[in-house]
Amino acid sequence: MSNYFNLYFLTFLTCLVTGNLFAQLKVGDSGITVNRNSINQNRSDYPQMDRWSKAGVEGGIPFPNDSGFQKFSSINPGNSNAINNAINQLSNTLRNGERGLLTLKNGNYNINGRINMKSNVSITGETREGVICTIDIKGGSAFYFSGIQNAGVYSLTVNSILGVPKYKWNYGINQNDEVRGNDNVTVLMRDDTRNCWLDKVTLLNAVKDPLRCNAKHNTFRDLIVDGAHKKAGGAQGYFFILNSDNLITGCSITHLRHISLQGDNVEFNVVYDNDFKQEVSFHSGDDVNNLIENNRITLPSDMPPVAPGDTVSTPFREARSGKPIYFAIMGPWSSRHRNSAKPNWIYRNDCVQFNHDFGPRRPWSDSNIVYTGPKKLGLSTQERIDNFPNSKLDPPVGGTLYAINLGNPDPVVTPDPDPVTPDPITPPACVIGASCNDGDICTINDKLNADCDCIGILASTRISNQEITSVEDAFIQSGSGVNSDILRVNEDSRVTYIKYDLRSVSETNNIALELTVARDGGNGTIKVYRADGNSWTENNLSSSNAPNKLEEIGTITGTYREGQVYKIEFPTLTIASSTNFVSLIVEQSSGNDVSFESSSNALKGPKLSFSATSPCQSTLSLAEVSEINTIDSKFEIYPNPTTGNVTFSLPTIDVRKEATLTIVNILGATVAKINVTKSNSSIDVNLGSYGLSSGIYFVNYSYEEKTITEKMIVE
Repeated sequence: MSNYFNLYFLTFLTCLVTGNLFAQLKVGDSGITVNRNSINQNRSDYPQMDRWSKAGVEGGIPFPNDSGFQKFSSINPGNSNAINNAINQLSNTLRNGERGLLTLKNGNYNINGRINMKSNVSITGETREGVICTIDIKGGSAFYFSGIQNAGVYSLTVNSILGVPKYKWNYGINQNDEVRGNDNVTVLMRDDTRNCWLDKVTLLNAVKDPLRCNAKHNTFRDLIVDGAHKKAGGAQGYFFILNSDNLITGCSITHLRHISLQGDNVEFNVVYDNDFKQEVSFHSGDDVNNLIENNRITLPSDMPPVAPGDTVSTPFREARSGKPIYFAIMGPWSSRHRNSAKPNWIYRNDCVQFNHDFGPRRPWSDSNIVYTGPKKLGLSTQERIDNFPNSKLDPPVGGTLYAINLGNPDPVVTPDPDPVTPDPITPPACVIGASCNDGDICTINDKLNADCDCIGILASTRISNQEITSVEDAFIQSGSGVNSDILRVNEDSRVTYIKYDLRSVSETNNIALELTVARDGGNGTIKVYRADGNSWTENNLSSSNAPNKLEEIGTITGTYREGQVYKIEFPTLTIASSTNFVSLIVEQSSGNDVSFESSSNALKGPKLSFSATSPCQSTLSLAEVSEINTIDSKFEIYPNPTTGNVTFSLPTIDVRKEATLTIVNILGATVAKINVTKSNSSIDVNLGSYGLSSGIYFVNYSYEEKTITEKMIVE
């Protein structure tokens, strides 16, 4: 979010110099035209392009000036009643389709009741950073669009009186519902609301959802969204799209539970050119043909999973009790969810997962592949990894599925002299520091440099992890096979058999079996053996066709409690790459009998995990590696959040001549400036000496015309 914040201010200052804030058309503006030539060229493979091009406000968002509005009024800071009265008064002056714009002058506004938006009346702040609307409502919504058309909100900041949430992320715990009994939604669009928008709006520290949109043809552009106090079960903490044909573009979103497209009417939404530090979820039962294109989707390293006892990832004891596993793009992942009715489309995104090592670090990021999905409920980790496969279709002619022209008419088309060879795809404009993919699996944190080259920091090792569920499992009792929802082991009387399909497995090191105790706990010693055959099935298993034991590969001893997961590691087991199936035999050699979940419980059935650490052989040249290791872009702040004393750990940059640390508040004002010498590796600062109060700040580390930005929270 912080990089986007600074980019916004740079754009703002540039526009002030040129004297025209809206000189360059952007996605979602009025004046944008559809590229019919591109749509026609791709119609056979991608007939959805026509409708995608029409997502968002029909005709575009009007400019907040004389060209977009006919009547104007303004008010000084006040409360919800003052804003509602001004909206009603302006609405009463409109005639014959006129549009009115209400300006909120800089200052603090107490949102102590619902703001009822009206058709054809929009609100704008005098400046985005100067108008602060503070929500002090329990329940309901702050900005309410119901059956409204042609209305929007521009250029202001909305915050909650509750301040920064205690928990950054959803940890799968009840404590994530930080404000019980308060279900306030910051912005709610519902009923027949259409052609409405949020533009250049900051939504901070929402109570429940920052946005809930159950409406069609609306645009959400250039939003900064950060934080929610309620991120537990029951649809809390969502940036929530519940209907069709909406456009989300240019937004920076983080620290929510989900960015979710969910529900029977969710289709043909376009999510284009956003910066998400958060996953995008097709959470449950969307309809069809939503487009996710040209986004930067990063899952930060402090996002779950959080293993029990992991004090580095989170300081909160409660958070270490659970570990939801998010992927950059998610389908439904619970048996309570429904899968998408038909596929959605994923193209030209840059997805990076720093929060775990399951599957590729950069999934769904190959610009030459159009991905579709989700193909099924992602009940296992492997199913989530595989849930958005290659569509096998050729990339669209022109390099985009979102066929618009930024203010230009359709170009004159001349015959292609070589219709067989695909035309080259024009790369996007170079933005120094923007995320990219250098194509090297042994580098991380890939960024564009000043020469528009994509380079990353070299990693010494590469870790891959896979997890598979059993394809057959049953147990034998009194000579007969029992295929049920549990697997039993009992000394001398019950033996469990488990079979795995290894044809999708690429690594076979560090193998382990995970068993979840079902409704009957116990104790004692449990041993696992490799079996000598795989011809049995869970439906025909008996003492006559059961495979025999080979070598013992793992054992555990202890007390086994209901609902707990127990891991049996196989330190000596290796499996040849040509092996298609493997069967395991689980016996109890002593103690009270135990029951485990079978594969009928897709989430808790017996899992076989594989992990491998292998040295990275980088494809970069020695000169490129030297440059990466010389210019290390790591900049850290700790502790963060802080109560006043803080340490800034600086990048190791051998070529640094001079650098500065600048601390900027949420309004964009510089509150502290600290000079840095080449000898500094870290700087200890007492923030109280600069008069910094509680709140959110952005720390800019600037060197040689480059800037690295991190967010800092002062408690």
